[in-house]
Amino acid sequence: MKLKRTLAILLAAAMITASLAACGSSDSGQSDGGSSTPSSTDSGSSDSGNTDSSTPADSGSSTGSDHLNVVMQFDATLSTVADSYSGCWFPMRMGYSEALTKVASDGSITSWLASDWEMSDDARTWVFTIRDDVCFSNGTPLTATKVVDAINHLYDYNDPANGGPDALVNFMVRPASIVADDAAYTVTFTFDDPVYNVAGALSNPAFGIIDWEASADMDYATQGEIGTGPYVVASTVAGHSVEMVANEYYYEDVPYATVTILSMADSSAMSYALQDGSADMACNLSMSDITNLEGIGGYECHTAYGARDGFYFINFNGIMSNDDVRHAVLMAVDWETIDNITVGGSYIPGFAMISPVYGNYGSASIDNPWAYDPAGAIALLDAAGIVDSDGDGIREVDGENVQIVIATNSSRQMDIMADAMVPMIQEVGLGAVHNLVEDQTEPLSSGACDLANWNQVIMQTGDPSNFLRQWVSDSSNNYGHYSNPEYDALYAQLISMQADSEEAYEIVKQMQTIIAEDGAFDNAGYFVFNLCNSVNITGVVCNGTADYYWITNDIMPA
Repeated sequence: MKLKRTLAILLAAAMITASLAACGSSDSGQSDGGSSTPSSTDSGSSDSGNTDSSTPADSGSSTGSDHLNVVMQFDATLSTVADSYSGCWFPMRMGYSEALTKVASDGSITSWLASDWEMSDDARTWVFTIRDDVCFSNGTPLTATKVVDAINHLYDYNDPANGGPDALVNFMVRPASIVADDAAYTVTFTFDDPVYNVAGALSNPAFGIIDWEASADMDYATQGEIGTGPYVVASTVAGHSVEMVANEYYYEDVPYATVTILSMADSSAMSYALQDGSADMACNLSMSDITNLEGIGGYECHTAYGARDGFYFINFNGIMSNDDVRHAVLMAVDWETIDNITVGGSYIPGFAMISPVYGNYGSASIDNPWAYDPAGAIALLDAAGIVDSDGDGIREVDGENVQIVIATNSSRQMDIMADAMVPMIQEVGLGAVHNLVEDQTEPLSSGACDLANWNQVIMQTGDPSNFLRQWVSDSSNNYGHYSNPEYDALYAQLISMQADSEEAYEIVKQMQTIIAEDGAFDNAGYFVFNLCNSVNITGVVCNGTADYYWITNDIMPA
C-alpha cells in the first residue's frame, strides 16, 4: 500500500512538472507575449498575469495586422466572474474566461477545458477529464485541483449564508462532493440525487474557471481576473474602453497581440465606427444598420434568432393578477408591428416561451389564446364590468383607475418597444406609463411596476430548464411572483430526467401551454442576435444558441 502511494505521488509530481513545461510562453505570432502594445509590461511577467499599465493600446484600425478593434454596448467596467447573475457574461464574451464545456450552435454540449466526461448509470456521479495543456494567464497550470477550487469558490460566493444570491443553483444544485485527481486529470462530481445535465450546466459563464487565489488582490473592475482565455485585460477606462493583450500561455495560437474593446452607446455609433475604419467588429447592431452595411458592401453580418427572448415579467402581486386586465393587456399589444416596424426587424414575432427554432419542444403547435385583438380586449373588459365610470378615459377596478406601469432598461431596444406599447394599452381604455430604469428587479420586487422587461438566453445550458424555472412558485428568480401547482409539478419531473428525451420535450410543451393559457408570459419577440465585421477579419461566428462567444482566438486577419 505504501509503495502504491509513493508511486502515485511520483506520478502526480511528474504530471505537474509536465504541465509546468507546457505552460511556457507559447509561440503564437506575438514574439514576446504582446510586447508590441504600448503597455510595455510583459503580459505574463507579473504575479497576476495581467499587465498593470494604464496606457491604452493603439486604437487605430487594425486592417488585418496585429491589433483588433471591437465596439459593443457596455459601460467598460468589468464585473467579477463570481457574480453568476451578471458578472460572468462579459469576461467570456471578451475572451478571458473559459468553462469546462461549451454550447454549440445546435444546442449540443462540446468540450472546452474538459476533453471529455462520463455520467454514471444513476446520474449521481459525473467524471470530467481536464485538458493537460492549459495554463492560466499567469502561467499557472490548470490542474484538477484548480478546477475544484474554482467551482467551490463560485458556490461559496453565491451561498446566501455568505451574503450571496444563491445564483448557481439556478443552473446546477451544489454537488455533495467535488473531488480532484491531479495525477489522472479528473474531477468527480457526486450528487445526492440524479442530475442529468451537469455537462450542460458547466458550460454556463457562471462556471467560468478562474484562478481565484491569484485573483484575490486584483481590482476586477479594472484588471479582470486570472482566466484561461486567449486574451488578458491590460487596462480599462471606465465608460470608454478595455484594452486586452494576448495570453502568452494560451494553449492555441492567439491571432492578435492587442485588442481594444470600445464602449459605444448605440447601434448607429457602432455602425459608423465600422464604416470609418475605427472598428473591425461590432456586436448587436440594429437591423436598419445591418441593411445599410450590406448595401455599402465590404462588411459581413452574421445573425441568429431563437436563442434569446425579449419578454416581460408580469407582476402577479399587483393589478395584473386580475385575469381580465392581464388578458386584455396581452390582447392590446400588436407585437408584429412593433417587431417589424418600430424596431425594424430586430425581433422576430412569436408568443411561445421557446422559439419554434427548437422544434422538439412543440412551440409551433401551441395556440395563443390572447393574440392581438384590441376589439376583443375591449369586449373582455366590458363584460367583466371593468369600465370607465367617471368619464376620465381610464377604466377602474374597485373604484381605482387601472394604470399599467411598464419598467424597462434600454437593452436591445426594449425601451423603444415599451414606448410603442403605451398607446396601444391606452386604446383599450387602460392607463399606461413607461418608466426607464437601470435595474428592473427593484421595481418588480417592490411592486412599483406591472410589467418589467427581460432579455434572456433561453437555452443557456443546452436545454430550457433554467429559463423555465423562473415561473416555478418557490424559485429565487420568479420575479413575477407567478404560481401554478400544475406547472411546478411538471418542472419537478423535467429536472429529474434526461433533457433531450422525448418525455422531456413533451413536458416542456405542456409547461409552455399552461403559461400561454394563464397569460403569464408577454413575449416581445425573439431577438435577432448579430455580429458584424469588416472583411479585413475572418472567423467571426454568431452562435445561434449561446450568446457568450464574441471575441475568440478564431477571429483573425483575413
